[in-house]
Amino acid sequence: NTEGTQWVDAGAKSGTKYSYSVRPLAADGSFGNTYSGYRTITCFMPPTLKSVTAVAAGLSVKWGAVNGAGSYNVYRKGPGEKSWVKVANVAETSWTDTAVESGKTYTYSARTLDADGTIRNTYSNAVTAVYYARPTLTSVANSAKGVVIKWDAVDGAGSYRVYRRLYTGTNWSPLGNTEGTQWVDAGAKSGTK
Repeated sequence: NTEGTQWVDAGAKSGTKYSYSVRPLAADGSFGNTYSGYRTITCFMPPTLKSVTAVAAGLSVKWGAVNGAGSYNVYRKGPGEKSWVKVANVAETSWTDTAVESGKTYTYSARTLDADGTIRNTYSNAVTAVYYARPTLTSVANSAKGVVIKWDAVDGAGSYRVYRRLYTGTNWSPLGNTEGTQWVDAGAKSGTK
């Protein structure tokens, strides 16, 4: 029961079709009249964004599947943007934004569409991430002090962590952090690849 003129059916299941009707109640709780006319709707919940992470190609956006969904619209707010901009429509539950710049902040949201391509609910939760491009190694050379590793600067990066592994190995071991764009591996063993 409610004293207002609206109700939220929080128990409705996405992808399920429901009909709704209302009856008026007197002050003592007795029914004042029969059922109203009814209206029918298929429930579609907004997706839940799970993560936005940096990958080689850009920022990977992932969300949970919505029962009954035909596809999803992905929206973005880039640097200086206050309104959502549609950047993709996909049937899957992930999408990679390749049009991002290193050191810039991006916020993402998504909406559910039915099989006919009609938007069926509001925006999902928003997730924000800063994109950092992968460093490009420019040289690896021997020196009297050890192996010298050099790379190009990445816009927005505050520092870099350097890793090493044996050529035939699979696990990377951290060597240390630096704010510069080169590192001398003084612990490398001569004759080892």
